[in-house]
Amino acid sequence: MNVDKPNREPLSDRDRQALETLQQRIEQTINRGSISRKEHAAILGQIYADGIVTDRECELLRQMQEKIWQGELHIE
Repeated sequence: MNVDKPNREPLSDRDRQALETLQQRIEQTINRGSISRKEHAAILGQIYADGIVTDRECELLRQMQEKIWQGELHIE
């Protein structure tokens, strides 16, 4: 499904870099198969830091949460 959001401003270079860092962090965590509560809180803090949750940040968080629910990512 493609949802058109005409009022969305393009991401700044800084926001794009932060999103890439978040994506790498979540991918590494999923590949490792475990996450500490501190690390989970840090990821959430990174997502909510600017007060705006982008569609991509939401998608990455959902992906991580699904891995936890499915038992593929263990909370230490």
